[in-house]
Amino acid sequence: MTRIARVLLLLVLTLAACRPPSPTPVPPSPTPTPTPIILSPPLFEDDFSDPASGWDTLDDADGRIAYQDGALVVRNEGRGTTLFTGPGRTF
Repeated sequence: MTRIARVLLLLVLTLAACRPPSPTPVPPSPTPTPTPIILSPPLFEDDFSDPASGWDTLDDADGRIAYQDGALVVRNEGRGTTLFTGPGRTF
């Protein structure tokens, strides 16, 4: 073997020995199990067919809260006014 061939062979072997190791494969992350949502029954429900069911009503310049056609209608007429009603019950 010629001297150039030996030098080239030595260079190739040296470079092969110096290359970085193959990356270690990373195992895939486990798929998270979703947390089940536990639905509890509602505290109360109302179809608003009975105006005596206890919801507070209102009729003034700022707006109106009233039973109408099987619904509880909240109509806000005042600027910067918040209207709300409650079921007339304590939990």
